[in-house]
Amino acid sequence: MLTRRGWGVAVGAFVLAGAGRVLGIYELFVLAAGTLGVLAAGGLAVLLRPLDLDATRVLRPTRVHAGGDSRVELTVRNRARRPSPVATVRDSLAPSSPRRKRSGRPAWPERSGRRQARFLVAPLAPGQEDHASYRLPAERRGTFSVGPLEAELGDVFGLWSRVTTVAPVVELTVYPAVEPLAPLPHTRGD
Repeated sequence: MLTRRGWGVAVGAFVLAGAGRVLGIYELFVLAAGTLGVLAAGGLAVLLRPLDLDATRVLRPTRVHAGGDSRVELTVRNRARRPSPVATVRDSLAPSSPRRKRSGRPAWPERSGRRQARFLVAPLAPGQEDHASYRLPAERRGTFSVGPLEAELGDVFGLWSRVTTVAPVVELTVYPAVEPLAPLPHTRGD
Protein backbone atom coordinates (compact mmCIF):
# COMPACT_ATOMS: atom_id res chain seq x y z
CA MET A 1 0.00 0.00 0.00
CA LEU A 2 1.09 3.57 -0.54
CA THR A 3 2.61 5.34 2.45
CA ARG A 4 1.86 8.94 3.36
CA ARG A 5 4.97 9.98 1.44
CA GLY A 6 3.84 7.89 -1.54
CA TRP A 7 0.46 9.62 -1.62
CA GLY A 8 2.22 12.98 -1.49
CA VAL A 9 4.45 12.02 -4.42
CA ALA A 10 1.44 10.72 -6.41
CA VAL A 11 -0.49 13.96 -5.84
CA GLY A 12 2.65 15.93 -6.75
CA ALA A 13 2.95 14.01 -10.03
CA PHE A 14 -0.62 14.83 -10.99
CA VAL A 15 -0.13 18.46 -10.00
CA LEU A 16 2.97 18.58 -12.20
CA ALA A 17 1.04 17.06 -15.10
CA GLY A 18 -1.83 19.53 -14.61
CA ALA A 19 0.56 22.46 -14.39
CA GLY A 20 2.32 21.24 -17.53
CA ARG A 21 -1.01 21.09 -19.34
CA VAL A 22 -2.16 24.53 -18.17
CA LEU A 23 1.16 26.29 -18.67
CA GLY A 24 2.17 24.34 -21.77
CA ILE A 25 5.60 23.41 -20.36
CA TYR A 26 6.83 20.08 -21.72
CA GLU A 27 9.42 19.63 -18.94
CA LEU A 28 6.68 19.42 -16.29
CA PHE A 29 5.19 16.47 -18.19
CA VAL A 30 8.61 14.80 -18.16
CA LEU A 31 8.92 15.34 -14.39
CA ALA A 32 5.40 13.95 -13.85
CA ALA A 33 6.19 10.88 -15.95
CA GLY A 34 9.46 10.31 -14.09
CA THR A 35 7.70 10.59 -10.73
CA LEU A 36 5.02 8.12 -11.78
CA GLY A 37 7.78 5.80 -13.04
CA VAL A 38 9.47 5.91 -9.62
CA LEU A 39 6.10 5.12 -7.99
CA ALA A 40 5.53 2.17 -10.30
CA ALA A 41 9.06 0.81 -9.81
CA GLY A 42 8.75 1.06 -6.01
CA GLY A 43 5.39 -0.72 -6.08
CA LEU A 44 6.78 -3.55 -8.20
CA ALA A 45 9.83 -3.86 -5.94
CA VAL A 46 7.64 -4.28 -2.86
CA LEU A 47 5.15 -6.65 -4.50
CA LEU A 48 7.73 -8.92 -6.16
CA ARG A 49 10.20 -9.13 -3.27
CA PRO A 50 9.55 -12.21 -1.09
CA LEU A 51 9.20 -11.69 2.65
CA ASP A 52 8.80 -15.09 4.27
CA LEU A 53 9.77 -14.54 7.90
CA ASP A 54 8.75 -16.61 10.90
CA ALA A 55 9.09 -15.32 14.44
CA THR A 56 8.74 -16.53 18.00
CA ARG A 57 8.24 -14.32 21.01
CA VAL A 58 9.03 -15.38 24.58
CA LEU A 59 7.73 -13.21 27.39
CA ARG A 60 9.52 -13.71 30.74
CA PRO A 61 7.72 -13.55 33.13
CA THR A 62 4.16 -13.44 31.82
CA ARG A 63 2.87 -12.19 35.19
CA VAL A 64 4.52 -9.30 37.02
CA HIS A 65 3.64 -6.80 39.72
CA ALA A 66 3.13 -3.11 38.89
CA GLY A 67 6.46 -1.31 39.00
CA GLY A 68 8.36 -4.38 37.79
CA ASP A 69 9.29 -5.27 34.26
CA SER A 70 9.14 -8.18 31.88
CA ARG A 71 11.60 -9.15 29.15
CA VAL A 72 10.53 -9.93 25.59
CA GLU A 73 12.88 -12.10 23.54
CA LEU A 74 12.30 -12.26 19.78
CA THR A 75 13.67 -14.77 17.31
CA VAL A 76 13.15 -14.02 13.60
CA ARG A 77 13.93 -16.71 11.01
CA ASN A 78 14.00 -16.56 7.21
CA ARG A 79 11.91 -19.41 5.77
CA ALA A 80 12.47 -18.47 2.11
CA ARG A 81 15.00 -20.04 -0.26
CA ARG A 82 16.54 -16.65 -1.01
CA PRO A 83 18.08 -14.06 1.32
CA SER A 84 15.49 -11.82 2.93
CA PRO A 85 15.41 -8.07 2.33
CA VAL A 86 15.87 -5.53 5.11
CA ALA A 87 12.63 -5.41 7.09
CA THR A 88 11.27 -3.43 10.01
CA VAL A 89 9.82 -5.55 12.81
CA ARG A 90 7.22 -3.90 15.09
CA ASP A 91 5.88 -5.29 18.35
CA SER A 92 3.12 -3.35 20.11
CA LEU A 93 1.72 -3.26 23.63
CA ALA A 94 -1.85 -2.21 24.31
CA PRO A 95 -4.40 -2.75 27.07
CA SER A 96 -6.54 -5.82 26.32
CA SER A 97 -9.68 -4.20 27.64
CA PRO A 98 -9.54 -0.77 29.19
CA ARG A 99 -10.97 -0.54 32.70
CA ARG A 100 -13.99 1.69 33.13
CA LYS A 101 -14.12 4.56 35.55
CA ARG A 102 -17.29 5.27 37.49
CA SER A 103 -18.19 7.82 34.84
CA GLY A 104 -18.35 5.01 32.27
CA ARG A 105 -15.42 6.24 30.15
CA PRO A 106 -12.26 4.14 29.64
CA ALA A 107 -9.51 4.61 32.24
CA TRP A 108 -7.08 5.60 29.45
CA PRO A 109 -7.59 6.69 25.87
CA GLU A 110 -7.51 3.91 23.29
CA ARG A 111 -4.71 5.42 21.19
CA SER A 112 -2.48 6.78 23.93
CA GLY A 113 -2.25 3.36 25.60
CA ARG A 114 -0.38 1.77 22.68
CA ARG A 115 3.40 1.56 22.67
CA GLN A 116 5.72 -0.06 20.10
CA ALA A 117 9.16 -1.60 19.93
CA ARG A 118 10.79 -1.35 16.48
CA PHE A 119 13.78 -3.22 15.09
CA LEU A 120 15.48 -3.35 11.72
CA VAL A 121 16.27 -6.90 10.63
CA ALA A 122 19.30 -7.21 8.39
CA PRO A 123 19.15 -9.52 5.38
CA LEU A 124 19.05 -13.13 6.55
CA ALA A 125 20.37 -16.11 4.59
CA PRO A 126 17.91 -18.97 4.00
CA GLY A 127 17.20 -20.64 7.36
CA GLN A 128 19.22 -18.08 9.33
CA GLU A 129 17.90 -16.64 12.60
CA ASP A 130 18.34 -13.29 14.30
CA HIS A 131 17.63 -12.49 17.94
CA ALA A 132 16.54 -9.32 19.70
CA SER A 133 15.16 -8.49 23.11
CA TYR A 134 13.71 -5.54 24.93
CA ARG A 135 12.43 -4.65 28.37
CA LEU A 136 8.73 -4.13 28.91
CA PRO A 137 8.01 -1.94 31.96
CA ALA A 138 4.76 -2.67 33.80
CA GLU A 139 3.53 0.62 35.18
CA ARG A 140 -0.17 -0.12 35.70
CA ARG A 141 -2.05 -3.21 36.70
CA GLY A 142 -4.27 -4.95 34.20
CA THR A 143 -4.08 -7.31 31.25
CA PHE A 144 -2.07 -6.17 28.25
CA SER A 145 -1.78 -7.57 24.73
CA VAL A 146 1.76 -7.84 23.39
CA GLY A 147 1.68 -8.05 19.63
CA PRO A 148 0.92 -9.00 17.00
CA LEU A 149 4.50 -8.94 15.76
CA GLU A 150 4.50 -7.38 12.29
CA ALA A 151 7.21 -7.28 9.63
CA GLU A 152 7.12 -4.32 7.27
CA LEU A 153 8.83 -4.28 3.89
CA GLY A 154 9.25 -0.99 2.05
CA ASP A 155 10.87 0.32 -1.11
CA VAL A 156 14.05 2.39 -1.23
CA PHE A 157 12.25 5.74 -1.32
CA GLY A 158 9.68 4.90 1.36
CA LEU A 159 6.74 5.24 -1.03
CA TRP A 160 5.28 1.74 -0.67
CA SER A 161 5.07 -0.70 2.23
CA ARG A 162 3.74 -4.19 2.85
CA VAL A 163 2.98 -5.43 6.36
CA THR A 164 2.87 -9.10 7.33
CA THR A 165 1.98 -10.57 10.73
CA VAL A 166 4.75 -12.98 11.77
CA ALA A 167 3.81 -13.83 15.40
CA PRO A 168 0.49 -13.86 17.28
CA VAL A 169 -0.58 -11.88 20.33
CA VAL A 170 0.48 -12.93 23.84
CA GLU A 171 -0.88 -11.56 27.10
CA LEU A 172 0.96 -9.89 29.95
CA THR A 173 -0.79 -9.79 33.33
CA VAL A 174 0.24 -7.02 35.71
CA TYR A 175 -0.78 -7.52 39.32
CA PRO A 176 -1.09 -4.68 41.83
CA ALA A 177 2.17 -3.47 43.37
CA VAL A 178 3.33 -5.20 46.53
CA GLU A 179 3.93 -2.72 49.34
CA PRO A 180 6.14 -3.84 52.23
CA LEU A 181 4.42 -3.16 55.54
CA ALA A 182 6.38 -2.32 58.67
CA PRO A 183 5.36 -4.20 61.82
CA LEU A 184 3.32 -2.34 64.37
CA PRO A 185 5.41 -0.70 67.05
CA HIS A 186 5.37 -2.23 70.53
CA THR A 187 3.06 -0.39 72.83
CA ARG A 188 2.52 -0.48 76.59
CA GLY A 189 -0.56 -2.63 76.18
CA ASP A 190 1.22 -5.70 74.71
